[in-house]
Amino acid sequence: MLDFLKKPSFLFGAKGSKLQEIKQKQRQIQYDIIDRSPLLIQPVEREGTELVLPQQIGPFKLIDTGTVVFDEPGFHTRNFIFPVGYTVQTLYPSAINPKTYTLMTARIIHGGSRPHFLVQAADQPRHPVTRPTAIGAWAPFIKNACFIRRGYTPDCLPYKEGLRLYGFENDTIKSALQDLPNVSRLDRYVRKKTQLMNSKQTSDALE
Repeated sequence: MLDFLKKPSFLFGAKGSKLQEIKQKQRQIQYDIIDRSPLLIQPVEREGTELVLPQQIGPFKLIDTGTVVFDEPGFHTRNFIFPVGYTVQTLYPSAINPKTYTLMTARIIHGGSRPHFLVQAADQPRHPVTRPTAIGAWAPFIKNACFIRRGYTPDCLPYKEGLRLYGFENDTIKSALQDLPNVSRLDRYVRKKTQLMNSKQTSDALE
């Protein structure tokens, strides 16, 4: 039923050098340091110049790229754009059944002066979570999925997971978002250069 998605190897926790790497990335996000390396993007299906949606991009099914909010500074940073209506789906370990994965839907809704992040699990459709941060919306699912499999430990909830699970660290999705109308009107966002993946890189990205 969900053969359009492949099982992702998402991290439940980390130790040692991996934990240090996560902490370093946390600091990078905290201070909004610009990553000037080009975005490595996979070939995507288009009709003319328009991106065909929905479309599978890595472990994410991009449902909607959303609408850029340019008159409220809370909807972007130097590295990220948070369009209202942006929606992705991905598989993630179930938070209520330790033997299965479930389809997760993550979207951005308008929260006034800043975005709100809504995450919903297919096996808990009546219990969506809405928070003012990506990690806040994902946190109950990450923690519970971790707990029912190996017990909760402090490293179950890396700060950066929220942005990654929303697809915001996927270069192809980043590229699609920075091509949206009105991105040029965003005061702080720094546009990234892009580089097309070769065939092997594309194959690896889809695994």
